[in-house]
Amino acid sequence: MIPGFVFNLSTVLGSRDQRTASLLAALWERKASSTAAKTVFAALVDLCSVRPITGLILDS
Repeated sequence: MIPGFVFNLSTVLGSRDQRTASLLAALWERKASSTAAKTVFAALVDLCSVRPITGLILDS
């Protein structure tokens, strides 16, 4: 698991979405191996959330 990823993502999505954050982190870890894929993934998370993802860790 990417250190801090689930914590930061659940902060973005809200604490009630902890399960969603865990599932997205698992998807991130398995599917987003390239920097470009991580950038696209982060943009999708940004579009789906109401809060900015400035604290999100993008480096593996």
